Amino acid sequence: MLLSLYILALGLGSGMIAACARRLLASLLTLPDFRTEMLLTAAVAAAYATLQLSYLFAIRFLKPTRSRVPLAAELFSQLSVLAFLPWLLQLQVPWPHPALLKYELLIFLGLFAAVHGFFKLVSFFGSLQGESGPLWPSAGWAFAAAACCFGAYAAGASASSALKASVLMDPGAPKPSCAGSAFAQARTLPEGALLQLDTRGHGGQNIEFLCANPPGTAEPLDAITLAVAFDSMAKTFQVEVPLAEDAWAASALIPVPEGASTCLLSWNAERIPPWILQSGFRPAVQSGRSMQVAGPAFRAHAGPGFPSFLLITIDGLNAEYIANGIFDRDPAPALRAFAARASVMEAAYTTAPEVPAACMSLLTGVHPLLHGYLNGRQGPLPAKMMTLPELLQARGYATAAFTEGDDPEFPDLTQGSGFDRGFDLFDPECRMTQDLKALPTLREAPPRPAGPEITLDKGAAWLAAHEKSPCFVWLRLRDLARGGRDYDTALSNLDRKLGTFLEHLGTLPLQDNLVIAITSPYALDPAMPAATPALSEPVLHVPLMIYVPGDTPKRRAGPVSLEDLAPTLLLLAKSSFPHECTGANLFDFSRYREPIAIAGDPLVFSIRTKHCRYTWDSGREPFTYTAREQDVPIELIDMDTYHPGEAPLNTLGTHPALAELCRDRLLRFLRDLEKGKDRKP
Repeated sequence: MLLSLYILALGLGSGMIAACARRLLASLLTLPDFRTEMLLTAAVAAAYATLQLSYLFAIRFLKPTRSRVPLAAELFSQLSVLAFLPWLLQLQVPWPHPALLKYELLIFLGLFAAVHGFFKLVSFFGSLQGESGPLWPSAGWAFAAAACCFGAYAAGASASSALKASVLMDPGAPKPSCAGSAFAQARTLPEGALLQLDTRGHGGQNIEFLCANPPGTAEPLDAITLAVAFDSMAKTFQVEVPLAEDAWAASALIPVPEGASTCLLSWNAERIPPWILQSGFRPAVQSGRSMQVAGPAFRAHAGPGFPSFLLITIDGLNAEYIANGIFDRDPAPALRAFAARASVMEAAYTTAPEVPAACMSLLTGVHPLLHGYLNGRQGPLPAKMMTLPELLQARGYATAAFTEGDDPEFPDLTQGSGFDRGFDLFDPECRMTQDLKALPTLREAPPRPAGPEITLDKGAAWLAAHEKSPCFVWLRLRDLARGGRDYDTALSNLDRKLGTFLEHLGTLPLQDNLVIAITSPYALDPAMPAATPALSEPVLHVPLMIYVPGDTPKRRAGPVSLEDLAPTLLLLAKSSFPHECTGANLFDFSRYREPIAIAGDPLVFSIRTKHCRYTWDSGREPFTYTAREQDVPIELIDMDTYHPGEAPLNTLGTHPALAELCRDRLLRFLRDLEKGKDRKP
């Protein structure tokens, strides 16, 4: 009879504890349906019963007794749950002070604990003082406790799976998303929703996310908390991400445990209590808010084999103009100071005097006729061809590009043009401002670019924010190529701001591991701005300087090409392209190069050999190489007698045999292209 009454009391106690837990959890967690509520309630009830039965097993095992006092005391200990009855029925208790209403659950809990604990002590001492009995009845209590434990686990696992499924999003493919002027491959994630992501093969690395309020958010958040749990809550993290207005914000680096195969990502405006996060449940959220979340980006640890890279391309920067001894005044002291500590390619040449063609060669290490960017054509890149940032990103680099491509008059390196491939953050903003000098006039002043310092500041901020992982940052500056200003003045202004930027880099922790390359996609010729042909020596000859920390500066006098830079940087990162490059290692001085530049339709070729430059109108269409017109030689310049700043002497008539050899060399290059070979010129 007493055993039956105890079982009924245990059922009542388990049920009331489960009901209390259900009411409490419903205010904290998202309970999607009735089945999940019942599973959660059953799990709590079974867990409570497991504890009670385990206690009875323990005292019966340690001190077997025939006394009925322990069981009677346990019966009354179960009835102590009646202390929660007013709270469950939501009865209005006349508390003596209104402040007690806020803590009434704690008061009921204290009452329950006191009564329950008292009868637990009674049962314990009753067992000690009672008449000794057989040990075997304790096995029944052990079996009952084990059965309840299994039930608690099964119901809890089912409830957890149901809760997770109710908030688990289909991740889908990330899409280009904008915050301010910058783009990132992101997903829109509602508050409280779960996103399951693959982390296989990235154990020991760090994981990072970029976050931003969606465009047009009425009440943007100033900060959020990201929750990341690896492999079914085996390891959980919470990081706060301060948000900037109309900008992407990077989370702190989160270590990926060794062997972790998946992670669950969610975000909330408030920090989640650790016990809820560890349980696998999520708080109830009905805010309707969403956040743009880009990632996961896996970051390697900076160190040997993982140098950071900064690529600066300056439209119109003339290598001859900034060389020593050409002009009386030094218009670029900062650039010259940088060249003194960097390796300088004294005869570097662009692949084509247009920004998209030359810059894609910089990023892929191949000629424009192979990567497909030329004469307004925007690729796409061949299927197996990858860019430098794509390869570095796959190795754990934080990649960002600031291209000034959204110029209202001359847009080029914009989002979706293919230049965004491999960049965690792609910012094509070309901020405009009013020309203050023209304001006093009656005409409205036309807007003009605000200046290179905006792009330089963005690059410095990205490098500073990612000092704990290797970076690749590309800064494109187009201020120098703007018309309407004296070239000397424009260069001096840009050089001063670039010098300040380089000085600032020297204060960052990553300075000892930062490789800096400065070059230009083409050169402006201020000495002969009107008469300079597209494929002339002053236009094609561009600066190329590479600073490698710890290396002795070198000077290379022989010709090199812009397509040589990407494979050189990859070698410094102990990597290489999966496709065959037409570029070669710049620091392999034993390799002889004959850079080939192209322009126009039909195609005009210009080859730079050791002693001459030959320019040839092929009469052929780009990419198909169909002969449309008769080919015509244009120019042969003797580079041994060429002087910068002076009009070159065309020696076609005096050296016909040399011109024919150069033409044959270009024809071989064309035949190799027609056969689909990646010939290395």
